[in-house]
Amino acid sequence: MKHSAKELNVRYFWLQVLFWGAAVVHYAYMTQILQSKGFTEVEIGVLNSVKLLVGVVFQVWIGAFADRTRYTIPLKYLIAVLSAGAGILTVALYMAGHNFILMLVLSMGFGITFTTLQPLIDSLSMLYCNHGVDVNYAKGRMGGSISWALLCVLAGLYCDWFGLKTFPLCGLFLVLLLAVMACFMPWESIRKQNLVSEKRKKARADQKITSQQEMTMNQTITPHTVGYLLTHYPAFTAFLIGSTVMFMGYNFGTTFLIDIFTGLGGSNTHYGISEFVMAISEVPSAVIILKLRRKIPIQWMMVCCAFFMTLKNLIPTYADNIAVVIAAQTCEMLGLGLYYAGSIFFIEENLPKADIVKGTTLVSVATVGIGEGIAAFFCGIIRRQIGLYGLMKTGTLANALSIIIFIWMCTLKNKEPWKPD
Repeated sequence: MKHSAKELNVRYFWLQVLFWGAAVVHYAYMTQILQSKGFTEVEIGVLNSVKLLVGVVFQVWIGAFADRTRYTIPLKYLIAVLSAGAGILTVALYMAGHNFILMLVLSMGFGITFTTLQPLIDSLSMLYCNHGVDVNYAKGRMGGSISWALLCVLAGLYCDWFGLKTFPLCGLFLVLLLAVMACFMPWESIRKQNLVSEKRKKARADQKITSQQEMTMNQTITPHTVGYLLTHYPAFTAFLIGSTVMFMGYNFGTTFLIDIFTGLGGSNTHYGISEFVMAISEVPSAVIILKLRRKIPIQWMMVCCAFFMTLKNLIPTYADNIAVVIAAQTCEMLGLGLYYAGSIFFIEENLPKADIVKGTTLVSVATVGIGEGIAAFFCGIIRRQIGLYGLMKTGTLANALSIIIFIWMCTLKNKEPWKPD
């Protein structure tokens, strides 16, 4: 059954909406959930770190697997299975008490399931585009930002009125809907063997095939190893390093942001409002990057992202009232808001089509996995040693370092002669 591009875009829009809605539970309010169960700041840091670092290993494997089987196993079914798995773990999270070993196991499970979903959903849009179906990723991501914004406010009110105990069940409802929506995504599979055969038959029939054309075909069709991508695409490698450091700073500045609000006399409601402001600020980012993409190199947009992420940590560190902390979240517009959409275009412009899923996965591994994973492990320890504001200053320094790394990235060129279409 053939589906229109409009119908596909609507379904992909809702896929992003449901994922980022569920992420309100699994990302935005996880610190509060763990605090309500009696876990200490160091334990929370370790649990978040394990979740993210386990996701690193699994994301590399699932990314390579998805690339190899993209013509035989629809990616939408991988997304559905992982979503269902996250739903089962969410029930266990709701039932669990202050049991560190059990929570450690659950955190590992969330790393394998929920943390892995984001790069796969992002990759899905690129796979559609590479097969001639126009999917507007920027609008889908915008829908995700709006979903996060509205549900963060509602979550803050819910937690203040009804408490945190039943809050994980809200995430259960959303991940199950996500699994169902993934199954109903349109999918027209193209067998790899037929694609290769037709390209080479046509070239040989015209007697115009050359070794350069053969190499270009192989690069378009055959996925490369991670090592090959890191050595032949140095700009992409530098992008991964800069992204890792930037997300370390992001994690240092957000893991215990709720305590910044409570220290200034605020509550979960104020925290929810700040998340709303942050997410709404991301909405114009999609329009901004579409307008500027042909005018400003995507590499320099990444420098802009790192600069505004530095401001986003710096301002709350020295703020003396809640309003200033909330206002600082608008830096997200030219910070991570620009980064999320920009990273997709960066991958498309710097890697072969056959490595799109793997490239997206590597970015997620570098950011959510290694960057936030390492930061999550140390943030509780750093806070215990030098205090909450010392932790915020550490995040500011990490973001400032990422500016330097991204500037260095702008000077690098890919060794591989292949260029994207």
